[in-house]
Amino acid sequence: MTIYRTRDGELVDTGLATEEWNDATYVSNGNSIHVTTDSQWEWEKLYLSRKGIYYIEEDGATRARGEVRIVTREEAAAWLLFNEHELPEDLAEFEDIVL
Repeated sequence: MTIYRTRDGELVDTGLATEEWNDATYVSNGNSIHVTTDSQWEWEKLYLSRKGIYYIEEDGATRARGEVRIVTREEAAAWLLFNEHELPEDLAEFEDIVL
């Protein structure tokens, strides 16, 4: 559980999220690389809050403290598809748009 203050001043608590998804990885030269950052040291994770708000946690070994950014439902759908996740029912309408 981590509590963040967004750039807009809103507080989010990852421990209270109703859903969460990790970014996809691939192996390069024996290292696990995160596709969203193209780095083995930095990664992203998408969350869905109890209020129905999607946000992305940006974190990694090179950051003193992670950050979060709130994203639109369409951005969340694009992130999920890019990271090889199936879309939840509330984002299904974006499947054809973001592909």
